[in-house]
Amino acid sequence: MWYNIIPSFAIVTGVLGVPALFIAGLHKLVYGNIYQRELQYDWQRAMFLRDERLTGSGYKHVGLENIPDEEEK
Repeated sequence: MWYNIIPSFAIVTGVLGVPALFIAGLHKLVYGNIYQRELQYDWQRAMFLRDERLTGSGYKHVGLENIPDEEEK
């Protein structure tokens, strides 16, 4: 019957899900979070460093309201 495929489906799904879980766990150990951020190009690295400088974390999404204003002289 159709339900005979359930064990095979569970095995295939589990095997395909292991690499994603492994990478998430590796990122948690190395970087302290589970997010992946590609830093292949100079522009991507610059944006990561900018976000890290402004917010303290390169993975935190913020808007203009969280960027401090410059003091007027």
